[in-house]
Amino acid sequence: MEGKEVVEPSEWLHALSTVMSSRTDLFITARTDALAVHGIDDAIERGRMARDLGVDAVFIEAPQSIQELEAIAAALPDVPLVANMVEKGKTPLLTPGELLDLGFALVVSPLSGLLAATRALGSAYDVLFSQGTMRTSLGDLTSFDDFTDLVGLSKYLDNAAPDR
Repeated sequence: MEGKEVVEPSEWLHALSTVMSSRTDLFITARTDALAVHGIDDAIERGRMARDLGVDAVFIEAPQSIQELEAIAAALPDVPLVANMVEKGKTPLLTPGELLDLGFALVVSPLSGLLAATRALGSAYDVLFSQGTMRTSLGDLTSFDDFTDLVGLSKYLDNAAPDR
């Protein structure tokens, strides 16, 4: 995403400190988008400040090369690091094993399913628009029974009020 803005480090640290002082049983990840705005050195410095504050993990968003991933890992070897794998994003797509080898402990792939589902929805609606029905593409669809099992419909109905 272009046009990002980040708050000053002091404001960022104050917010993190507030969360840290009020947590009881919460895993706290300090995320910064400073790399895109101020560069790798500023992002790493923010990661160090967060580590020193005692966060559970550091997440420097959108490294654009393996070299930047390596620099982040080298600068922050003593705190778990988060890697964000977004298909067609700015960060090179690596496997969890490759990221672990670089020094990243946590990997998130927040859009993989949504991106695939978006493509599948588009394809289904293309068929509906052009043919008026999905009857020629039933093999592309999940069965209704599988869908209701997936979403737990029977459990919901079992717990529903008997007078509905």
